[in-house]
Amino acid sequence: MKVQVLMSTYNGEKYIREQIDSILNQKGIEVNLLIRDDGSSDNTVKIIQEYAGKDSRVTVYSGANLKSAKSFFDLVAKAGNADYYAFSDQDDVWALDKIEAAVKTLSTKDNTKPLLYYCNMKVVDENLNFLYLLHAHNKRTDYRYSVLTEYYAAGCTMVFNEAAKELCSNHIPQGNIMHDTWMEVLCQFFGTVYYDTNAYIFYRQHSNNVIGVPTSKLQRTQRMISRVLSDSKQPRYEFAKIIDANIGSILSPKDAAEVKKIVNYKNSFIDWMTLLFDRSIKNSSVKDELTFRMLTLIRRA
Repeated sequence: MKVQVLMSTYNGEKYIREQIDSILNQKGIEVNLLIRDDGSSDNTVKIIQEYAGKDSRVTVYSGANLKSAKSFFDLVAKAGNADYYAFSDQDDVWALDKIEAAVKTLSTKDNTKPLLYYCNMKVVDENLNFLYLLHAHNKRTDYRYSVLTEYYAAGCTMVFNEAAKELCSNHIPQGNIMHDTWMEVLCQFFGTVYYDTNAYIFYRQHSNNVIGVPTSKLQRTQRMISRVLSDSKQPRYEFAKIIDANIGSILSPKDAAEVKKIVNYKNSFIDWMTLLFDRSIKNSSVKDELTFRMLTLIRRA
């Protein structure tokens, strides 16, 4: 199986060698690494070119600073032909069987439709010391519309097929949305998403993370309070508007109606009440579900 890994880099000289090595050493598959540098000012490009000069599996190109999401969308648009594709951050470390585990899952499915695999991950510090497992194993991930209320799949754990790559290439979104969230939406609505509770990635937390995860209960609580008090931090509402604007016209009537509930609930009493008690739009844990209902009640979801 041929897998093309898509990596966006920006001033990643400190950790990028470890990540590239863990990708090139993946077992059981044929791997190629396509890297887009997003305007680095350090030695990142020099390091990547060093690898490319020694290993034909590594290809790099540079561009203007688009920021993470748009840089990854550019990679998707420029990706070559492969059986499967994977997103990669520049500063993590992958277990040597990370991609093999994903391919074993996806290769047994119907690859004529968009398929997405993602796994759990071990959150670690700068020196790869274990902090915690990101997702509890008892979380439910089979709620079709949970993608409208929470963003469970991390891009660095994703592997997707050719049909998903083509769908994303043809529907690169306008709006402020991350590439991994968009890929999860597309595959949830038009294909199938598979979650693996096993963790095949060491997700490094450090001061330069583009998007990190809170490393303590206090940080998670602070993030939650900030969300409630801020008029600008209402991702479910803003996200639904992006979905509606970009792919609303090609969604099934039922899927489109679920998206519209969130788009309209601030201005429609009926949609507000319907969304508040809609059991098909729900979160994967009791705590997150209660949070969503509370935010919906005060119209800050």
